[in-house]
Amino acid sequence: MILGYARASTVEQAASVEQQVERLKAAGAEKIWSDLGVSGGTMYRGEFQKMLEQARTGDVILVSKLDRFGRTVRGIVELVDELTTRGIALRTLDGIDTSDENPSSRFFLQIMASFAELERSMTRLRTKEAAAARRDPKTGRMRGNQGGRPAVIKTEAQAAAIRRLYESGMTAKAVAELHRVSESSIRRSLRATASPKA
Repeated sequence: MILGYARASTVEQAASVEQQVERLKAAGAEKIWSDLGVSGGTMYRGEFQKMLEQARTGDVILVSKLDRFGRTVRGIVELVDELTTRGIALRTLDGIDTSDENPSSRFFLQIMASFAELERSMTRLRTKEAAAARRDPKTGRMRGNQGGRPAVIKTEAQAAAIRRLYESGMTAKAVAELHRVSESSIRRSLRATASPKA
């Protein structure tokens, strides 16, 4: 049986998972699992684990690209070794196939995994360098876009309304439910609008 697996690291990449699923179906995947908002470096990936548990001798695990299967060369190679011991093959849509027992397939797998890991490392390095370039050398503070998630409480009027509700006796949790934001967002807003102590 051909078992398909699709993954995207962030919820915003849902379209990527849908595209992967369509490509896996077209390539013959009979059953497909997918994880959304889960990094390939995470040891526990819910649907991935379920797929591994259900895989049986003679099955083939199909992924669109090697980096959907794992994030590090070591992790990918160890997982492929485990699958091979169980009589399960790994196949990617871009040409890797461990089912043929050909040593060159194994070599190609390791080369591709190495390139994928190198690419991720270079991306991390470029991100750090870009952040360092935005840092003001005099103050050490960031200039321009700070990165991170956008604030959900954007106006002073919203912050003031939250403070009034809290001071009227509502709990932070109740205020969060009323405004449909997280309790931590409410607490951040309350800290930001707290009166300075004399």
